[in-house]
Amino acid sequence: MNKLFTFLFLLISVPVISQNRINLNYKFQTGDSYNVTTDIFSQSTQEVAGSPQEVSIRQQIKYNLLFSKNNAASDYNISLKFIKITSLVNQSGYKQFFSSDSSDNNISKLFHQFLSETLNYQLTEKGKLSAKYTIDSLFPDSSEAKQKFIFSESVEQKVSNNLPVSIVFPDSLISENNSWTVRDTIKSGIFKFYNQIYTLDSVSETEYFISKHADFSSDKNNLIPMNRVYITYNVSGKINTDYVLDKNTCVIKKGQINQTGKGPVNMKYTENSDPAYTWKMEINNIIKFTSEKQKTD
Repeated sequence: MNKLFTFLFLLISVPVISQNRINLNYKFQTGDSYNVTTDIFSQSTQEVAGSPQEVSIRQQIKYNLLFSKNNAASDYNISLKFIKITSLVNQSGYKQFFSSDSSDNNISKLFHQFLSETLNYQLTEKGKLSAKYTIDSLFPDSSEAKQKFIFSESVEQKVSNNLPVSIVFPDSLISENNSWTVRDTIKSGIFKFYNQIYTLDSVSETEYFISKHADFSSDKNNLIPMNRVYITYNVSGKINTDYVLDKNTCVIKKGQINQTGKGPVNMKYTENSDPAYTWKMEINNIIKFTSEKQKTD
């Protein structure tokens, strides 16, 4: 009797090891297609000579992603094609509206390069994403510096860095409330993103819920040509993100990114001159996106 009691005591005393461990990875078939809508609200306050100036931008970017299997079994080729881009800029009460389908020649020229090009990427099943294009190849003419800057800041930074396949998954199995760190630094637009920490917050029958926290900063030595002057940003801050993933494919169905930061901005007349003007900048960006799988015949 004592032996039986001891055995039962040991049995119920052994820690229960959860079997609900998950292998997160992307799963697509050749021909899978998703339409993605990204809504961006950017607000920045620039303090110039003690006078604050507010700039807000509301932007919507619609595009399609087409997946195909690469020769390597675990890799995918992705083609991104823009559908429509709209932007409303409010600078201290002065508003400007841009749309890629506008009949205005200047606006059409501004967006022509975005809409006419297909951006190609390569994706591993664990989320290592690499662009197969360069901005210089899209804008080889030096006269396109303005378009190049707008593409880098308004499109690439808010799209390429926030595709619905932008999560890097861990190599090992994980459970709910487990976290993992991605130490790779991602360069996008004027910012680099690092110290990325993901957490699998919860799991439902059809979805995964994942959050991410990261730091970002700009290169204060990077000279950006703009309207015959040069601008440098020394801005840093935090990013907090929430994702809802489809459980079958791990594609992000919904995502929201909150980005806050601040720092000085300098304007120079020449590359080697001292700053002619310096002002403080504070930014607050909210990026929301949804993806919807397209039906195939």
